[in-house]
Amino acid sequence: ADGSLGNAKWVAVLAPLWVWDFFILFYHSRVIMMGPIKRPDHVPEEEWIDPLPMAKRIMSMVRFGLLVLFEVLLALRLDGTIHIPWTFVFIPIYFWEIIALRRKIHLINMTIVTHDELELAIGKKLTNFSPTEREDIHRRFIIVPSKSGPVYEAARRLQLEAKGDIIRISARILFTVLLVTNLDTGFDWSWWIVFLPILGMAVCIVGTAFQNFSEIQTEVAKRDSSIFGMTEAEHNGEQQGTPYATMDENNKTSAEQSEPLTNEEKEELKAKLMQSATRAVATCFSQCFSIFLVCLLIGKIEGAG
Repeated sequence: ADGSLGNAKWVAVLAPLWVWDFFILFYHSRVIMMGPIKRPDHVPEEEWIDPLPMAKRIMSMVRFGLLVLFEVLLALRLDGTIHIPWTFVFIPIYFWEIIALRRKIHLINMTIVTHDELELAIGKKLTNFSPTEREDIHRRFIIVPSKSGPVYEAARRLQLEAKGDIIRISARILFTVLLVTNLDTGFDWSWWIVFLPILGMAVCIVGTAFQNFSEIQTEVAKRDSSIFGMTEAEHNGEQQGTPYATMDENNKTSAEQSEPLTNEEKEELKAKLMQSATRAVATCFSQCFSIFLVCLLIGKIEGAG
């Protein structure tokens, strides 16, 4: 409300946004109209699954449509063209967030299994499944070649990221509820209270990033303690001080005890540890910057009167 644009309407100010929304909606409509993706020649018909099923395309367009509807209602409400409670203005956002929350909860509840484990549990080969059965399987399970390697790690990382997304979505929903309550009811709450879920979300994101780093650090230390400059005896000596040391020793397989890691495997562990550390530090800096911006915004709003 600095008056830099005079009496310009919000509908006019947001003209670039309307152009952007038009092109994105056009893209979604083109994706829907192009029909099912054809099976590549090198993929057997019994193994082919459309990576972009029609239901997923339609849902993506619906979600973006909800976002556009919110933008239109917001612009009209700010211009005074419509006079409805802010609660109704934010209804598209409620649905948008709930759809996203449902998807993330579904993702973390999926089970990561290998092909052999799945075939053993179901009792028949994957190649014998019908297309409908294969789609149902891929909705319930994340299938990987083995419980180790980059594919398995990517699946685990996908679920970890989904847990972080659930924290973000929940914080945004709570923030929206506090925001519309403060705008509609006239409680005149402090804006620090309204933005508290956003600040708490940033702290949780940083904590989750360092927790993931700690878990990977522990995993790497178990497989090769020499990466941290420790000998095997020193590493075992530290573990003996814990009540679970004996259990850990009994759970080690003979292969883990007798087969040393190759140089390639050690380099892979180092890269994995370094990547996790970099991600944790980058997350910390980005969230601290976000907190700084939010504090500036709250200070500006609190002093706007």
